[in-house]
Amino acid sequence: MVSADEYERSLLGAVLRGYPDVPALSRIVSGADFGRSGHGAIWDACLTVHATGDKVEPMAVMEVMGKTAHRLPGGAAYLTELDADVIVKAPHYASKVRELAIRRQVQGLGIRCQQMLEDPDLAVDDLLSRIRKWADEIQAEQRTGATTVDAALEQVLRIAEDGAAIGASSPWLDLTEALGGGWFAGLYVVAARPGVGKTLMLENISTDMARRHHKFVAFASLEMTAEEITQRTLAYTAKVELSKIRAGGSKLSPQNWEAIQEASGRMVGTRVRYDDRPSQTIDHIRAFAWETRQEALRAGSELGMVCVDYLQFMEARDRRLSRQQQVGDMSRGLKRLSKELGVPVVAGAQLNRGGSQRADGTPLLTDLREAGDIEQDADVVMLMHEEVDAEKTPTGTIDVHLAKNRHGAQKHVKFQRWGHYSRMEAA
Repeated sequence: MVSADEYERSLLGAVLRGYPDVPALSRIVSGADFGRSGHGAIWDACLTVHATGDKVEPMAVMEVMGKTAHRLPGGAAYLTELDADVIVKAPHYASKVRELAIRRQVQGLGIRCQQMLEDPDLAVDDLLSRIRKWADEIQAEQRTGATTVDAALEQVLRIAEDGAAIGASSPWLDLTEALGGGWFAGLYVVAARPGVGKTLMLENISTDMARRHHKFVAFASLEMTAEEITQRTLAYTAKVELSKIRAGGSKLSPQNWEAIQEASGRMVGTRVRYDDRPSQTIDHIRAFAWETRQEALRAGSELGMVCVDYLQFMEARDRRLSRQQQVGDMSRGLKRLSKELGVPVVAGAQLNRGGSQRADGTPLLTDLREAGDIEQDADVVMLMHEEVDAEKTPTGTIDVHLAKNRHGAQKHVKFQRWGHYSRMEAA
């Protein structure tokens, strides 16, 4: 088993041997995350050297450290002894250093909990409140330390030279382009009236992220069970009608079974994790997302997305607040979670009946239930609406209006909903 000291030495060695993207590593780990005496000082000196534009190598770091270098184990020569087996694995080493730092913090939290348990006058509610607060503080420290202007400027200039960063693409080209290149870290709200297809869109999005991009997805389903979602995913994958899969038995032809078995083989190992408890607060969802992220890191992968279906079904942390304040706390919590994890958080939301009362039936941002806080917190709001023909009969064509879009234009994207296959396709 690799020790914390070995990960720290490998990370420092990789940087001292020329790993180029030091700013990216600095967003994962800080000097305070190193456990061994002297390693944090070496890391900070590496960042200082890089910020001046000089090459990060032992002699330059030694100059920055000054007398501190001579207090390292074995003296200043220790810098020349640091090495990494695989330099390009520096981000992995950084993630492990950060993970082990969190484990040390949790160990300290355990000691504090034990001390509180010895106080017989401490109410259980106060005990749980303090534990939750400390745990949240540990999770929120994903980025320790401030970003310097130098680090931010380097990233801006790199984008200017190489082109804008591209996010993970969506399953549909038109939506990917409308989103400015794909999914970026931020809060995305998919809003619709019941039965239009917001859950269907979240299912298709999460499955695509897990299969095509090979990333983990944390899917908090407050409305459907994991089995129900998996049934839909199976129908989507096998292209067998959902009603036949639900009925089973004689409703399934030999051809259906062949398609289901082939689809099942492809679904095994899909990196979507479901939490289908019906009562979840933002604290539950945050803990679930962080657990999924840790699982992804252990598997040598990463967390690609968090899905919540849907926002207004979340439980309030404080029932004394008004409903609008409760929903505002939820949307701010999801926004904060996206920033902490650096991934997109896609949340379903319900629209009120305002759109259905208009002549064309199209929804507006004001139709979001408890709209003010959700609209303010979201980076992108997609309003879904099913078009009807002259006789007001639903056509199955879904208009998705990007009514708020910080990454691009406010435009419309058309889809065809194939509900019996749990599938949405570009129209």
